[in-house]
Amino acid sequence: MEVVGDYKELVLLAALVVWALARRRTTGPWYPWLGVLLLASIVAELMGKWFAAYGLNNHVLYNAYFVVEFGVIMVLLCRTWPRSQVLHRMIAGAVALLFPVLVLDLWLHGSVHVLVTNALIIGGFLIGILAAKALFMLVQESDVALHRLPLFWVLLSFMVYYLTFIPIFGLYNYLSQHESTVAFELSNFNNVLFLIRYGLVLVGLVLLYRQSAMRHDGQ
Repeated sequence: MEVVGDYKELVLLAALVVWALARRRTTGPWYPWLGVLLLASIVAELMGKWFAAYGLNNHVLYNAYFVVEFGVIMVLLCRTWPRSQVLHRMIAGAVALLFPVLVLDLWLHGSVHVLVTNALIIGGFLIGILAAKALFMLVQESDVALHRLPLFWVLLSFMVYYLTFIPIFGLYNYLSQHESTVAFELSNFNNVLFLIRYGLVLVGLVLLYRQSAMRHDGQ
């Protein structure tokens, strides 16, 4: 499990490099926001590892990162489907629900240095549901096989990761106080989910790069 954690930054960096290579040949409205998400993720991971190396609490960093990540994903979905009133209403509802949960979570903990697990669980569930809705819309709109669409892999990464990490963060605070060894192993399992998530993103980006290169060569 510890070895898996060592590959997180490598997978993120690979995804960011491929994103940068395809950037000049891609005009999709979701694409710039994916770059913002990748950059924020790699900064958060490197800072989190630096905090941990010096024995510092990095929970406030990940709390802040989740808020940024949630916002970027909402914007990505809005920009991709600018005319979908149903999706926009769902997104507005998700934002309206998450904000009070986050405030209540911080108030109950009385500190920003504890993971806001309730907000993570509810926010993650909302992202997963919205990603599933977006995938359903993609199926309806596309006449191309889904696995050939780079956006499919990105949306799939959101849905798979956020709907599977719920049990992890649901137990984390309790286990960190009563069973620290189990909590550590649980957080390591999240590293596996992390690799799956960004591995799926990387698949989509490699596909996008190959398709954009073929279009460029054909001109």
